[in-house]
Amino acid sequence: MRWKTVAKDPEDEARNLALTITMELGELAHVEISDPEQTTDPTGTRVVIEGIPDTPKGLGGEAPVEALTAQFGLALQNFNAHLTYDREEINPDELQANRADYPIAVDDQRRVDRRRPRL
Repeated sequence: MRWKTVAKDPEDEARNLALTITMELGELAHVEISDPEQTTDPTGTRVVIEGIPDTPKGLGGEAPVEALTAQFGLALQNFNAHLTYDREEINPDELQANRADYPIAVDDQRRVDRRRPRL
């Protein structure tokens, strides 16, 4: 398993730093963590899990992409995240029949936009 995170350098917001964590499924107690390195990659996190000997429960059969879409679809859309299963991008838009955004009035009648949360 490889976990790569790219974040802004806390000492220089113009630079991005990458950190990689690597581990083998058979040796979860042994973890390798890289030193942060400067990169031009955009900020974000990517996790790749390979070599799983058995199909994880719930992902067998003919519809694992649909199962993953149902579970993670809203988060994928709201946080501009990406999820790939067996080299296929999980795209909630392909299975979504309808979607609507509704403004919510709060006590002082301000409109709250819930389409894209800010982190």
